[in-house]
Amino acid sequence: MFQKKKSGGFRLKLAWLGVFLALLIPVWFAISALGVKFGFWDYQLGFGTMTRDWGGKAVLAGLAFGAVMLLLGLLKAPRTKVIILSFLILMICGLAMGRMLATQATAKSLPPIHDVQTDWSNPIRFTEQMMDERGEGSNPVLEDPKLPDFLNAMEAQFEKDKAEAQETAMSRFLWNAQKSLGMTSETFHWSGLAGKPVSEVQADAYPQLQSLVVSDSAADAYAAGIAVIEELGFEFVSRSRDDGKIEATASSRWFGFKDDVAIRIRTIEGNTVIDIRSISRVGLSDLGANAARVELMLEALRERLTEI
Repeated sequence: MFQKKKSGGFRLKLAWLGVFLALLIPVWFAISALGVKFGFWDYQLGFGTMTRDWGGKAVLAGLAFGAVMLLLGLLKAPRTKVIILSFLILMICGLAMGRMLATQATAKSLPPIHDVQTDWSNPIRFTEQMMDERGEGSNPVLEDPKLPDFLNAMEAQFEKDKAEAQETAMSRFLWNAQKSLGMTSETFHWSGLAGKPVSEVQADAYPQLQSLVVSDSAADAYAAGIAVIEELGFEFVSRSRDDGKIEATASSRWFGFKDDVAIRIRTIEGNTVIDIRSISRVGLSDLGANAARVELMLEALRERLTEI
């Protein structure tokens, strides 16, 4: 008689369920982001709670489930299908975890600022039209902003969590696991920054962001600024050749986060001086997005104009 081939039974069904749930994780992240973009919920819920909190826990649960299924697949035959599906679960969740850890590492390596410009000694001021676009709930546009005092409270909470993590063997294990994964560190990464001027913090982090001085006329510089805004796909808010100012808004692809940009063009001692400001409407840290944008715009202007 022929022996019936074993299919893996309950373990295989459980592994397939794990794959299905793992595939829902990127769908969850997409829903979290697009919900913010299209106004179904605010960014604190979509980015903070749904993505970083619930999403992070879902990824960790997926990794743990994948590891358990892999162990079950190795312990008992038939093994092949269960092991393959277990690796698939681990791969999906591992990629998601890698993305989250990379974002977290970027946040820790950069200062918690969301407003950058090329000339803090003479800050660019937005027009009333742009301020109306930003709305009352947006980050304030200040001439000399400072990092918020609540960074001290964040540091105090960090130290409290670190102390509590040493109370039991399990909590110590979890804390050390988070450190090894780069999810936390021994010291608070923004320590000592509370109350410090943004201009000083920016100068330390992004010293390359300086005014662009060109030999071209102000009219040519203005035309170049318009071309750069169009090339980058920003949405114009206002533009005035007479005032030498161009304002536009950039939106992120997934969450729809809006950052407002201003280009200022002046004639000083026979040369044309171009300055740029970019500021986020919401959030504390922009993960370097505004600085990268200003640097990109400066490079695009250099390609069109003659720098002195």
